[in-house]
Amino acid sequence: MSQLQTFSLVLPCFNEAKAIDPVLRKILETRRQALQQGVFSNFEIIVVDDGSEDESLKKLESYSD
Repeated sequence: MSQLQTFSLVLPCFNEAKAIDPVLRKILETRRQALQQGVFSNFEIIVVDDGSEDESLKKLESYSD
């Protein structure tokens, strides 16, 4: 029996408020497909915001779980 792997994605962010939604939507869709297909048992997205001065952090917080 093969063991499913954990996948971690680290995404840097600095003043990318306009790009966050489309990028995260695509990543989450890919994540959903991978989990459904049993490719990964666990999938995490780590976004590192380096002091953005736009609405990046606010948008990112709406995705937290």
